Amino acid sequence: MFNIYPPSAHNVYKKMKLTFHPTVDKYCDEIYKACKGVGTDEKALIKVLGPLSPEERAMVAYRYKELHKKDLKDLLSSETSGDFGYLLQLIAVPLPEAEAYIIYQACKGMGSSEELIYPVVMGRTNDEMSILKKAFFERYNKDLAVMLDDELSGDLKKVIMAAVQAPMVEFNSSFHTNAKAEEDADRLYKAGQGKWGTDEEPFIKVLVSSPPKHLANVNEIYNKKYKNSVKVAIEKEFGGDAKRALLYFIRLALEPAEFLAEHVESTMKGMGTDEKGLAGAIVRYHAYMPAVKKSYEKQYKKSLKDRIHGETSGDYRDLLIAVLNAPNESKCAKMTDMLNIYPPSAHNLYKKVKQPEYPAVDKACEEIYTACKGLGTDEKALIKVLGPLSPDERGLVAYRYKEKFNKELKDLLRSETSGDFGYLLQLIAVPLPEAEAYVLYHACKGAGTSEELIYPAPMVEYNSSFHIRDKAEDDADRLYKAGQGKWGTDEEPFIKVLISSPPKHLYHVNDIYMKKYNNGIKVAIEKEFSGDAKKSLLYFVRLALEPAEFLAEHIESTMKGIGTDEKGLAGAIVRYHAYMPAIKHTYEKLYKKSLKDRIHGETSGDFRDLLIAVLNAPTTPASK
Repeated sequence: MFNIYPPSAHNVYKKMKLTFHPTVDKYCDEIYKACKGVGTDEKALIKVLGPLSPEERAMVAYRYKELHKKDLKDLLSSETSGDFGYLLQLIAVPLPEAEAYIIYQACKGMGSSEELIYPVVMGRTNDEMSILKKAFFERYNKDLAVMLDDELSGDLKKVIMAAVQAPMVEFNSSFHTNAKAEEDADRLYKAGQGKWGTDEEPFIKVLVSSPPKHLANVNEIYNKKYKNSVKVAIEKEFGGDAKRALLYFIRLALEPAEFLAEHVESTMKGMGTDEKGLAGAIVRYHAYMPAVKKSYEKQYKKSLKDRIHGETSGDYRDLLIAVLNAPNESKCAKMTDMLNIYPPSAHNLYKKVKQPEYPAVDKACEEIYTACKGLGTDEKALIKVLGPLSPDERGLVAYRYKEKFNKELKDLLRSETSGDFGYLLQLIAVPLPEAEAYVLYHACKGAGTSEELIYPAPMVEYNSSFHIRDKAEDDADRLYKAGQGKWGTDEEPFIKVLISSPPKHLYHVNDIYMKKYNNGIKVAIEKEFSGDAKKSLLYFVRLALEPAEFLAEHIESTMKGIGTDEKGLAGAIVRYHAYMPAIKHTYEKLYKKSLKDRIHGETSGDFRDLLIAVLNAPTTPASK
């Protein structure tokens, strides 16, 4: 099912040491000031916490306690109240703690708010269920399973306890075969529609232990053999909250974007709005919001933002809309760590991990094959299939196409298309590492080299025990002595210090350099280097120190002046897709125009249609 926890949650669970960017400290100081003295500055809290990604919010929560010796959630609990206070406390803790808080509040007092419990526990991966249990115990000193067992009853209790105590197994193609899917479809039928009454436990066990791809196969076989879907079987065999919980699970597995759009709408439908349910949905599924928002607008002919604006009010509304609009990725992630742009499938292939198979990926492969079959190529069909895919989905399609048709997708498209459209199509028809190799190869092919396509450089990983302040000062001095502090430039040591420095270390080096030598490293590069060497070093330093601003300017530079550099533009959009939410936001701030509109005005034809589809594609897979 969905992994919704940001990387820091997994790292804390694994007891890995976290590193904090100076911007995180700045956010903590602003929160401290907003709550200091008599009264609370709610607008300042909205301004600081609202626009942060889930990862940034988690880092702020961890860091605040280190800096001020107090839990951020406890501080905000004492400073705010009502629906606004509830939402603020949800985003003032790492996501596992936010979910623990939702469940705890749902069980507090007389009775339980079941509709807040099952969305949290249904359809969780084993890893994230383990993290949730640990977070719950650490926060409330209670075992999650024991508390839910005490609070719930009837069929809902059976459903929830099965999900908590025996969550789903990972998909394994050698175990989750068609024969296993048929066997499970038969077990569901025999436990439900095939008998008088319902044998709840085996029915529930089959469902909650099935990973999405297997469940899709089970559902297909169930449809064919028993003339209705598993969803219909649930509706006929269960009632009340148990039915709602199982439907939540199966629809989340089979049609996630459509279902989550409906789930969010259900919190606002009818008389009054369920502010807690709405807040929980927006905060929990933030990583998947691009797909949810798109599906919502398609279903309800209105943007989710406008709907929320009309149904809520005051500080709660302002904060919720800020959270809704916040980027999926951390604006600081590129500075605190390496710039990781490869999706999970690329890392898995490198580690020789078997790639999973998904019906949606097979369907995309079939549609590409059909679009290129026979005389002529259906470019519009290729745009429709490949354009809206996330980087990870594109990688999986490329791997799967070769398996199915014994031909490289890139080679097929190269023979079928040409020009800038063909170049872009080939970039997105391969996993991202191959796309970068393709960019480099083409930059060096033929007479001369296109240096501006080659700039990105490798760097070492940040290590807090090595990259200490003394090391930063030492490197600042080495840069000065190799550059501005001598006659001429000693290029090799200057370059070596720069390109071996991870972003967080470089940030500290630059800070010290400015204090000691009265200008930044950027100015030093501009004075000591020229031509493409200067451009490549500035690319590196600005990407480390001000990534969103620099990438927005870099993309603009490919369209500025006479003519557009289509290859440079295509490469930038494809390579930095994972960071597009922050780039688009910054671009609009810098140029008072959306990046989409700018591209639309500077490009044309199939190239434009495909590039805009890629630009609008989700950063994470919408569904599998």
